[in-house]
Amino acid sequence: MDPKYFNAYYNRGNLKSSICDCNGAIAGLNEAIKITPYLPYAFFLRGLCKKQINDYSEALKDYDMAIEYDSLFVNAYVNRGNLKGELKDYSGAISDLDEALKLDPNNALAIGNRGKIKTDLKDYREAIKDLNKAIELNPNFA
Repeated sequence: MDPKYFNAYYNRGNLKSSICDCNGAIAGLNEAIKITPYLPYAFFLRGLCKKQINDYSEALKDYDMAIEYDSLFVNAYVNRGNLKGELKDYSGAISDLDEALKLDPNNALAIGNRGKIKTDLKDYREAIKDLNKAIELNPNFA
């Protein structure tokens, strides 16, 4: 009825993502972004999907855009940091996770992921501090 209705494309992309249809989700989100190119959640969700299909460089670009449009988007920093860690960009990963923790100091996921990165860096004392704090904040992380 309205080919310029952003929410229809975004919602379709979101639903396709939830049933693990990443390519369908990306197609819907591409349309949503064409119509409204400044909404961070569309870039964030598309980044999640691109990561799932191992398109890491494009996932990073989408997380970058999400953060560009919303510099307070904690989950975008967390996900970008996690991806950087997987790509062995440890300083970039720590930087993103630190930024997430500036915005949300009790984000157990960010603290736990930073602990994992510190483990990869063999900084075990600091890793244990982060991992203990993550478990304290969310015992399910144990």
